[in-house]
Amino acid sequence: MSKNPIIAINQSKVANRPESYETMMKVGPKVCITTASHPGFLGFEQLLQTGIHPMAGRYGGGAVDMHETLNPISMFQYTVWKDVKSHEEMHHENFKEIFELCGSCLDMVIEGPWEPYYEVIRSDLPLIMGMTDIPAVLGKSFAEQKPVPKVALSAKRSIAIGDHWVMDGHEEAGSSLF
Repeated sequence: MSKNPIIAINQSKVANRPESYETMMKVGPKVCITTASHPGFLGFEQLLQTGIHPMAGRYGGGAVDMHETLNPISMFQYTVWKDVKSHEEMHHENFKEIFELCGSCLDMVIEGPWEPYYEVIRSDLPLIMGMTDIPAVLGKSFAEQKPVPKVALSAKRSIAIGDHWVMDGHEEAGSSLF
């Protein structure tokens, strides 16, 4: 098993209705705490929605009533892990808690959830951090008389999700990219 970090993307489609939002506000934080408490957890993006943001506190988003025009909505929640083993252990060791929590959402789930994960092979991106972490990071570099590190603020984050396949017979050509 590889020791590279991974990104696990929990994907689902849920019913676009006020009750779904209420359920997310009750259950979501409990699932997040259970996940984030596990060793090997490195970080997460709580919720990404595709299209208009109907569950971002403004039910409907683009029209007064979008029951028919934006139903269901797709949701992605990604977590970052030290390695595959840490991610799999979290699911195994917390199965009961997560099953009970997620079971309370079944009436709003249309499709999914499924959770593919992707191994980070190589990255030259700067660390992503919150505004509150910047003073500590900069202070440490100044104290150690090192150059100021590159910093990417989470508000400036872009996410692109796409499948990557290697055609049969071209495996060697694909590996030369890394």
